[in-house]
Amino acid sequence: MSLTDREGIFNTGQTIYIKDKYLSKSFNISEAPYTFYKNSGQYEDRFEIIYKPLVTLAADNSGKNGILIYKDNENFIVKSENNLDEVSVYDTVGRLIYITKNAKKEVLINKNNLPEGMYIIKAISRNTTMTKKVLR
Repeated sequence: MSLTDREGIFNTGQTIYIKDKYLSKSFNISEAPYTFYKNSGQYEDRFEIIYKPLVTLAADNSGKNGILIYKDNENFIVKSENNLDEVSVYDTVGRLIYITKNAKKEVLINKNNLPEGMYIIKAISRNTTMTKKVLR
């Protein structure tokens, strides 16, 4: 089993693993094909594809303006080289969901308190503004 055509996030160097549930092992199929043996029959639940999204959501320009927006398992995280003047979160219809002003260099927003969906995070620090779409 190997990767042939990559699309979307998988086309950007994303590491992809295949989990063999019968052997309880995971294999990095981004680096090499996975070979396995099986007896004839149906094995509809044997494999699972696993990947961890690349951490930085703002990788395209994060180094240019000194503001990073990314997520971990529990939080959206906004970091800046300088104190953040304002961090705000909007839903897709433009409603303000969260705002903090005059924050330190890092703001944690507990994403588990938000319903699943798309949000827009806007961060302002020293006349630099970064806006990113994020998924919960």
